[in-house]
Amino acid sequence: MKRIFGIITLCLFLSNCKSSQQDKPLESGKYMIKSIAGENAEHSTYLQFDTAKNMISGQAACNGFSGSLDVKEDSLDIGMLKSTRKYCKDRMDEERKLMQNLGKVERYKYKNDQLLLLSSTGETVITTQKAKKKK
Repeated sequence: MKRIFGIITLCLFLSNCKSSQQDKPLESGKYMIKSIAGENAEHSTYLQFDTAKNMISGQAACNGFSGSLDVKEDSLDIGMLKSTRKYCKDRMDEERKLMQNLGKVERYKYKNDQLLLLSSTGETVITTQKAKKKK
């Protein structure tokens, strides 16, 4: 009987540890984009979340962008994005890929030190890492 109680307690403890990682609220701040649709980001791209103002902004491979953001638990609703309209040779494919994949984002989760942006099916479409603050 003690053994069963111990196993149940261990299972509850482990499930609570796991869920606390995924229940972490989205933190405002700058996140460097590491990969888009499974491919490494080649340029210095980032997302900036401001949960107090319900805003997202960032820098794609060439252009800056911004828009509305609605965060509820682990779900994200990114509104229509507006963007500057520069052309940068050799950067536009990555920029298009980023903007297309931002349109697929519906959820998020933290895994280790990364913020993963997920599609409705749970597929990781964008992998980010919180930017380190400059000293």
